[in-house]
Amino acid sequence: VQDDVTEGRSHLNISEWGTRKFHGDEAAEEVEKGEMPLSIYVFTHPEANLTAGEKEQFIQGLKETFGGESEEQEYEEEQ
Repeated sequence: VQDDVTEGRSHLNISEWGTRKFHGDEAAEEVEKGEMPLSIYVFTHPEANLTAGEKEQFIQGLKETFGGESEEQEYEEEQ
């Protein structure tokens, strides 16, 4: 489990908000594909098994909060 957490944080670590860019569109894509949350996590935390509506809200929230490719390009241009 720790390896999964470490890998996930390398892509999206909320503790580093404001210090680096995030890939909100990539995180949203993982949820859309059903790759997140991990099945082992859902097995041990059944409440993490999202309904279709919850998934859609979560995906939209990721995109709005962390942005997509256009926001990442703007971030890179500012740096």
